Amino acid sequence: MGYWTSTNTKYIELRSLSTTPMQIGKVKFPGSNAIYSLKTTQGGLWCTHPNGKKQFFKLLPTTYRSKGFEQAGVIEYLESSGDFTTYWYYTSQNPRNKIKLQTLRRDGKKFRFQVKFPGQKATYWLSYQPMCDSDITCLHPNGRKQVFEYYRWNK
Repeated sequence: MGYWTSTNTKYIELRSLSTTPMQIGKVKFPGSNAIYSLKTTQGGLWCTHPNGKKQFFKLLPTTYRSKGFEQAGVIEYLESSGDFTTYWYYTSQNPRNKIKLQTLRRDGKKFRFQVKFPGQKATYWLSYQPMCDSDITCLHPNGRKQVFEYYRWNK
């Protein structure tokens, strides 16, 4: 887990004091003994500072990208909600035009969703592996497979 701000964009790795990898709990900044308590909630994270002040951090969307699949130089993006039930599609040519895909079917055993663009009949299957930072494979109606890589903003 890390921290950055709009004025200090350098990613700072926080030191976890938790005993299990999946538990967030308490963290420290490098070189500091101050302990911050973290608690996840729907849509965000509450941070309690050592002085008792509470601060809410809204979760960033999980973003995936595919470079040059339909057209050279164009990046296609998928963003998903925290529970992977809602997806938005947009491209590098028009990043403000996010299209909410309609979920038609969900196959939880195979970690995949059938989606379509609003007003269209063609359907696509989005599938992923049940692990952190998994890419999404999109099976197009014509059988072509497109991979949307998990976007690591800080790499």
